[in-house]
Amino acid sequence: MRGGFVHNQVILGAIEKLARAHGVAVRKEVFVRWSFGAGFVDLVLDIPGSVTAVEAELSPLRVRKDLDKAKALCADTIYIVTPDRRTADTIASTLAHEPRLALPAKYFVLPLGVALTR
Repeated sequence: MRGGFVHNQVILGAIEKLARAHGVAVRKEVFVRWSFGAGFVDLVLDIPGSVTAVEAELSPLRVRKDLDKAKALCADTIYIVTPDRRTADTIASTLAHEPRLALPAKYFVLPLGVALTR
């Protein structure tokens, strides 16, 4: 994956390991394209009857693109997972200013510890 150690090994590695332990199919770096861009979703969890996008973020700078990628994937839910509560709160505040139509039906911005309990 494209991120550094915290992004790939700490955050995404822990989520992938937990998902696989529960029998969930996991796809890494899934390419998506939409009308005005393209990118890779960090992890896609294929839960029966649902598609969940997981994006690891260390800052709020790329959150808008994460939402675009989840919508292009037609994900039911997106988890934006951060290394700490402060980053999660900053990203949640950023998303609070987004138009409601720009947001997926279900999205969660969580620090890693909380995300692992979901």
